[in-house]
Amino acid sequence: MLSLKPTDDSEEVVVHDPEPATPHRQGKGSVSTTGRRIWSKLTTTPIVGLDIGTRMLKAVVLHRVGDKVKLGSIAYASTPQEALTSVVLTDSVAVSEHIRSLFRDYRIRAKRVAVSTGGGDKVLCQTERLGWNSAEERLALIEQSVASTIPYSFASAAVSFEEIEQSGEGDGVLFWAGAPMDRLDWLRETVVLAGRKPAIVDTEASALANAVIYNYGPEPTTASVLLHVGVQKVVIGLLVGERLEYARSSRLSRIGPDQVIVPFSDRITQAMDGLWETIQQRAKPLDLKQIYLSGGPVQVEKIGEVVHARSSLPVIEVNPFREIDYSPATEAGTLAQEGGSTFTVAVGLALRGFKNL
Repeated sequence: MLSLKPTDDSEEVVVHDPEPATPHRQGKGSVSTTGRRIWSKLTTTPIVGLDIGTRMLKAVVLHRVGDKVKLGSIAYASTPQEALTSVVLTDSVAVSEHIRSLFRDYRIRAKRVAVSTGGGDKVLCQTERLGWNSAEERLALIEQSVASTIPYSFASAAVSFEEIEQSGEGDGVLFWAGAPMDRLDWLRETVVLAGRKPAIVDTEASALANAVIYNYGPEPTTASVLLHVGVQKVVIGLLVGERLEYARSSRLSRIGPDQVIVPFSDRITQAMDGLWETIQQRAKPLDLKQIYLSGGPVQVEKIGEVVHARSSLPVIEVNPFREIDYSPATEAGTLAQEGGSTFTVAVGLALRGFKNL
């Protein structure tokens, strides 16, 4: 995944990030033609993946030593509820103070932080197969695709894209991601106020893909669903091999059309139903093979059983530390074993962060 940038950061309408968007980790039989691995060079410099949620702040520190990724520490704390306005974090000062306290309490000294942007159903990712005759035409096609998809003004969007597969001299597969610019500005301001450097701003869906790809290495000819469950929203994505094809965030409504409070598990399946046909269509000619499930409420609410009953697909509860070295005897190791799925986004962000060190 590429770092999101505002569309007015340069003279071009859409900013092209030179780092490859996908796959996040090259593996055997990868469908990508970028030929790059997640690691740009050997380094032991730590990176922090920071997941700023409406209920919880979650941080994971990873180190790379040789060809291994090692867990440094895991930290979590409640998000200040006074920072919320209509279920959206708006008080950057209050949140930054909690981040400072979190890092201080857990003795996290790393300055570089990878974060993901929120924005509810306004954060979008998808691939497009397009044909163009020039770089200018390619930019125009991307602008047209993004503008016709995002539910807000293109002028107020932060957009990045990357060519991930070449079909011919003038066409190929492009991956783009878009998010509201004001949310990115808020996110960067909050991290800076906390005394840290926002090294990478990514989407939650891309972070989820990073964690799944690194730990499970999906086969190139398989189509899998990503489903990340939060208290207020879900993120649903389509992973084809090691490429994120499509992703959407959906806010969970507590009240149904008949003004009756909807049980939490029903809200999850309603969100799935709203995107399921699109996911299946985009996966063709492949059939969906499995669902990678993650998120804080997963174990408590037994969401896996509900999702399996609804989809008839095998459900794999993601362990984002599956291929990461750690000592079970440490505090971080205990958290990794007991609540690993909760930290999937934070782990995926930290893995993405190694790329630019």
